[in-house]
Amino acid sequence: MSSPRAADVVLLTALPVEHRAVLRALGGVTRVGPYRVVARCLAGMGNTGAAAGTQQLIDTLHPAAVLLIGIAGGAPTTSGLALGDVLVADTVVGYEPGRHDKAGLHRRPDVHRPDFALLAAAREVEPGEWAPFIDADRPGRGPAQPRSHLGTVLSGEKVIADGRELARLSRAWPNTVGVEMEGLGVATASYRSGAGFLLIKAVSDLADQDKDDGWQEYASEAAARFALAVLRREPLTKRADDEATTEAEADEPRMFALAPAHRSPCRLGAVAGSIRRIRFADAWVSSENTDMEMSRAAEFTISGIVRYWGARRDGGGRIVDDTIARQLAEQVGSRRPVMPGAAFVTGPGSLADSHHVRAIIHVASVQGEPGAGFRQVRNVGVCVTNALALAESLDVTSIVFPLLGVGSGHGDPQATATAMITAAIDHLDGRATTGLRAIYFLGYTQSELDTLTTCLKESPYLQGL
Repeated sequence: MSSPRAADVVLLTALPVEHRAVLRALGGVTRVGPYRVVARCLAGMGNTGAAAGTQQLIDTLHPAAVLLIGIAGGAPTTSGLALGDVLVADTVVGYEPGRHDKAGLHRRPDVHRPDFALLAAAREVEPGEWAPFIDADRPGRGPAQPRSHLGTVLSGEKVIADGRELARLSRAWPNTVGVEMEGLGVATASYRSGAGFLLIKAVSDLADQDKDDGWQEYASEAAARFALAVLRREPLTKRADDEATTEAEADEPRMFALAPAHRSPCRLGAVAGSIRRIRFADAWVSSENTDMEMSRAAEFTISGIVRYWGARRDGGGRIVDDTIARQLAEQVGSRRPVMPGAAFVTGPGSLADSHHVRAIIHVASVQGEPGAGFRQVRNVGVCVTNALALAESLDVTSIVFPLLGVGSGHGDPQATATAMITAAIDHLDGRATTGLRAIYFLGYTQSELDTLTTCLKESPYLQGL
């Protein structure tokens, strides 16, 4: 019997500066997309120690994948390469193994390929998914936005600070984009254990006599931001033990009507998957805290998704007008914190064109407790009641609710689904007329979808269509 998985992905670094950058990019969250992640730092540099440290982590955590994140020396021969750019290894080459005999040194390079799905996702990541979110100051001059480069990354036991040596090594591997010291060890341990592997490092120097530490902080964060963007593309194959965290397959909504004794033209339904797939609801409900501060645009939350996709962005994906967050701040003004369950409406920003959304309704479904983080508000049903009352005053006919407060608020999905559906039924049952024709409840995972569907089917006030 296989051991239980304590994490889906390990974000592995070798240096403290790299580890700090990963923690900053995570911002305190332990989930990226559908994946549970942990950040770990090896005891130091070098492939031998990296192999042992990685093996120990894999034996303890049993992850599906290991992402090695950090800094590397860039190969100047790479077209368009600049300090701060991200390197993704499509091949990791341990260039030092070999044999000495009378004829001299015969190198026997150790070559590893990354996980195919992880590499495919890395190829598709756009600059706007990671580069605009780097908070570290960019030293020196050069392009304002870093780029990514895929190619061979050389891995050895020595720090290279000689451009001639890197040039010599690159002649044997013409597609070389950089050089570092842990990739071979981490790749070897991952391969032996069956975990997926991907190396993502950013250029902090050019492995020459000018090598210094000036770019380490910026490059570390660039690599971390890129790695999280890869995971948000959800590249890992769904496995039996991942079903509780993997996005449910999108399908036609399962719809229900109020029983004849409680007639209403409005239908209730369960919808599968990510809110990014929804293009048929006039209004989206965004879960906020009682300070009405939206999640950061890089976070994989409903609030973060609404904020980023609703913002006006330039060609590189950088936010130039934080439209929805700005409107929400104007609506709330100085009234923070608001009462649990309070609801505010803003425009949809760019979501109007991309997803046909007409309004965003923000509800205070989680509240912060000093020293304890966030928790779901006590009566999550009032969030639905207030959101629907606000929707009735708008020119909308359909609305979609995520399960409010079950993420960062740690609410119980079963109790939350029951409270939300009951509140929606009470709202419709108490109204002779309504402009709403559909109220959707979003189940991101298969488990959430099953919970919602069961609650709808078992309600004595509803009947299936």
